[in-house]
Amino acid sequence: MGLRPENDEIFERPAGRLRIRGPRRARDAAADVVDDVVSHLVDALEASGARHESLAAFGHAAIRAARRRPRAGFSGRVLWVDDQPETIEPMLAALRRLGVEVDVVMSTKEAIDAVFTGSYAGVVSDMRREEGGVDHPFAGIELARALEPSSSGRPMLVYTGPYGIQYEDELRDAGVVAVTSRATVLLDHVTTWARA
Repeated sequence: MGLRPENDEIFERPAGRLRIRGPRRARDAAADVVDDVVSHLVDALEASGARHESLAAFGHAAIRAARRRPRAGFSGRVLWVDDQPETIEPMLAALRRLGVEVDVVMSTKEAIDAVFTGSYAGVVSDMRREEGGVDHPFAGIELARALEPSSSGRPMLVYTGPYGIQYEDELRDAGVVAVTSRATVLLDHVTTWARA
């Protein structure tokens, strides 16, 4: 039994909702891309045990992201900082499937080094990390303060659970543009950053 919403027309033919114009071959190609993306995202969410509402919202976010996708693909790379990358694998796979290049590091130090030696359109971080065997409950805030996202022009989002959400004010004061546990919010921000 699938977890798709009762009205899963949007997952079966999202291109009809996009009103793609142009030669038939171009419309069909665009519809295939959207179908692929939404199908992959739905599979990832079903595997994670997401609820019906989450699937519908995530599907809509994928379609919005596909609408913004430039023909040449995304040009910006995104850095993701998480000490447990296996927990974000479905999101990484979905973003990569969309064409977003994502580099993953596991510590605040690696993130700072990567940002200052590479070129990133934005940074995603978790809130709490274990680094070198030591628990860092405010790693997201520490990273934001080190990177100064509001003054550097490089946005930062903290993707976290209830623990991190309670520190939203502190994270925003440190320059973070969004603090969320919602995949749809993450997808909207990251695809916007990665646009050409």
